[in-house]
Amino acid sequence: MKNVAMKNLIIYTCLFLFSMYSFGESIPGSKGARISGTVKDKSNSKNLEYSNIALFNQIDSSIVTGTITDQNGTFILENIPSGKYYLEADFIGYKKETIENIEIKGKKDDVSINIGLIVAAEMLKEMEVVADRNYIDYKIDKKVVNVSQHINAQGGSAADVLENVPSVAVDMDGNVSLRGSTSYTVLIDGKPSVLEGSDALKQIPAEMIENIEIITNPSAKYDPDGTTGIINIILKKNKQDGVNGMVSGTYATMNKFGGNANINLRKGKVNYFISADYNKNPNKASAFEDRTNYSGDTTLFLEERSDREHTFRPWKLTGGADYILNDRNSVTISANVGSYGFFRDFETRYHAYTEPYTNDSYILSNNSFSVDGLYYSANATYIHKFRNEGEKIEATISAWQWTGEQTESSNQTSTDANWNSLGSYDKSRTRHLSLRDNLKIKADYTKPIGKHKLETGIQAHINPGTNEFIFEDYDPDSDQWLENNEFSNYMEFKRNLYSAYAIVSGQVIGFGYQLGIRGEYTDRLLHQVTSEEKYPVELLNYYPSVHLSRAINQSQQLQLSYSRRINRPRPWELNPFPNYSDNYNFSKGNPYLLPEDIDAVEFNYYNRMKKGFVSAGLFYRLTHNTKVMNINIDEQNRLYLLFENLDNTNSSGTELMVNLDPVKWFNLNVSTSIYQYNMKGNITGRVVDKSSLVADSRASFTVKIKNTNRVQINGFYSSPQEEAVGSREAMYGFGIAIKQDLFERKATLSLSARNLFGTRKYRVKSATDTYASYIGHDGEANVVRLTFTYRINNYKQVNREEMEMNFGAQ
Repeated sequence: MKNVAMKNLIIYTCLFLFSMYSFGESIPGSKGARISGTVKDKSNSKNLEYSNIALFNQIDSSIVTGTITDQNGTFILENIPSGKYYLEADFIGYKKETIENIEIKGKKDDVSINIGLIVAAEMLKEMEVVADRNYIDYKIDKKVVNVSQHINAQGGSAADVLENVPSVAVDMDGNVSLRGSTSYTVLIDGKPSVLEGSDALKQIPAEMIENIEIITNPSAKYDPDGTTGIINIILKKNKQDGVNGMVSGTYATMNKFGGNANINLRKGKVNYFISADYNKNPNKASAFEDRTNYSGDTTLFLEERSDREHTFRPWKLTGGADYILNDRNSVTISANVGSYGFFRDFETRYHAYTEPYTNDSYILSNNSFSVDGLYYSANATYIHKFRNEGEKIEATISAWQWTGEQTESSNQTSTDANWNSLGSYDKSRTRHLSLRDNLKIKADYTKPIGKHKLETGIQAHINPGTNEFIFEDYDPDSDQWLENNEFSNYMEFKRNLYSAYAIVSGQVIGFGYQLGIRGEYTDRLLHQVTSEEKYPVELLNYYPSVHLSRAINQSQQLQLSYSRRINRPRPWELNPFPNYSDNYNFSKGNPYLLPEDIDAVEFNYYNRMKKGFVSAGLFYRLTHNTKVMNINIDEQNRLYLLFENLDNTNSSGTELMVNLDPVKWFNLNVSTSIYQYNMKGNITGRVVDKSSLVADSRASFTVKIKNTNRVQINGFYSSPQEEAVGSREAMYGFGIAIKQDLFERKATLSLSARNLFGTRKYRVKSATDTYASYIGHDGEANVVRLTFTYRINNYKQVNREEMEMNFGAQ
């Protein structure tokens, strides 16, 4: 009850303060005259969302009020006093338009203005100008990462791009976390990704991405999955007539290589697209662990040293078509097939001894781990636009399947102090065969109602799957692998979700609002076939969302939002059977593990200036039933990992980003995130009550030597951090890249180096009453990568039309 009261207090206090500010800034008295209108691209009549609108007094040019346009390019200025004014409309990349001689004579005046902006490049006639996009654009509801400005990520993946983005951390294995959590949803062009989290991000080549949207507080329109929100990958796709495309190839140290191609053919009302990519990315690393186990009067010391080599080898083929039936109806169909391959070999040397001393034990273990899977997906979207402006219905059906095998093998032998084998190898192998089917059907309806908008929708998500865990021992006498029935098991798992939502948005007394609610029914069943146990779960949950925004003037914006989200347990986190990796380590799931429920509040401020922009934000996140991986020691001195729920955790912090262009040839981007992370609860009878102040900083310096050449240097620092069962030491790293345009910008050559000086090192200390450990992991240093990209027929980067992402009220 205390946590609920605190949550409500924070939410209502923020809403109250924001409302008071909004009323304070508005003109008192009854509703007066207003000026409204739309802003469009003059060449194609496309609505220009987020255009800046400013109204000035004609006498002294003082600013009277301002706002920004909504997703329909519409703006409304209310409570305008009598007088003479002029209005300016401005949008990045377009020429500023000024509307003169606007006169308000009385409170009932209602002036309507339609504005067409001209692209700045069109005014320069034959002059060639290269306009750099912002490193990151801050919109009301999301951060938009412009991939073309992240030179150091060229030849890499989406995970490499995100390495230098505020709120995001990427470890040495390419695993991505958002505000300290790996629980987020990955979308590709607004559609669900077959692969989840980091697995999806590591597979998508950076050259095929137009931009990346990071949405930390989505509205009720979208699935509530993910502790920290959504990462939406917008792929490149051209809409010019004829044939055009892009081909790219990469080669890096340690024989890393890859390539991708993206081809489009547009003929009249039909646009066909096909893309393919392949990557082979081997890496070398070293790791260690020093562990001390306390058992009565005896203390066991274990020293573990590993040399690892792993290879990530994905490929994917995508094809589809956009068909414009007529002015009101369109269809998009796409399908893809791909493979996810990850292979790791590592040799581990164990040295164990005890106090009081008995003897030294030396064990050499040659282990391998692999994930090899194939997936298929298909999507179809139909959009019908009604006669009323902005009214439409959109129906989508998505189906995908994953079938894969995860294999982990261990070959161990006792050795002398020089690691020479003293006998035969003890071999074991674990295989995990998985099959996942997904079917998602949804329909969304949008209807403007005056100055407001109604959005509703329904969705069904059917998700059955099977998991078979096969544990095998090697019999040297028969030279065969024999199944170990004690640990082998078969599990069936289904999770069906049925949901509906409603959202109302618009503008009232000077600020935009969006209020939403989503209801969701969960039907889940874990059937452990081997043990003949069933664990059914049925839940009915509600997920509200609130977004408020206010334009202070044409360059400054405030935004406040609240949403509730969920982080559901994965099947393997629930399976109660143990999974052994070697004689010293195993893990097992917890069938009673509860989903995490998250309440999140954010307050953001944006200020666009002539030579850059500044953004600042505050956030608070309260997580109930926090899921942690607890480390335990069993009666045989083996370490095992078990998922359990804490009472709750909360994090609060601030994010600041500055992007400056002090001179035409230099850009500086600096960001800092500082947040307090608190965790509290009981794990296996042990009280956990920890707090940690975490600071992450990033900086990027870009120098434009010529219009066709860029040099970029970047670096990051991550402060020490407390975890549920230990503490991580500080991390930092550096990178450099050079980008050169060739052949009248038809091609680009980039050279980059990552983890310069080998400073990226992962170190974690942990301790309980029964054990203490110190773990380290050193990744590959000085990774040099060369990438060449060629554009066919002046291929331009135009976004594929994706699912709407209008979360915040404009």
